[in-house]
Amino acid sequence: MEKTTSQRLFSWFDDRIHIVFIIPAMAVLLGLVVYPLFFNVNLSLHKVNMLNFTSSNWKFVGLDNFIKTLGDKTVTDALV
Repeated sequence: MEKTTSQRLFSWFDDRIHIVFIIPAMAVLLGLVVYPLFFNVNLSLHKVNMLNFTSSNWKFVGLDNFIKTLGDKTVTDALV
């Protein structure tokens, strides 16, 4: 017996229902995890303070922030 168009459509949708549920979850993960991660990596590579944070006029310093932080005796004592 031949399926009607609506039956084929519902069958196609039933086979892919998992995608309908995964897309919103992935959007939430992107918004709550991935975007802040990349934004913070970007901040750590620039010289940013409270005065120039909103202007986006940040000076690129590369890994200098990490070198200064790990070279600080207080930080290394706290990590040990």
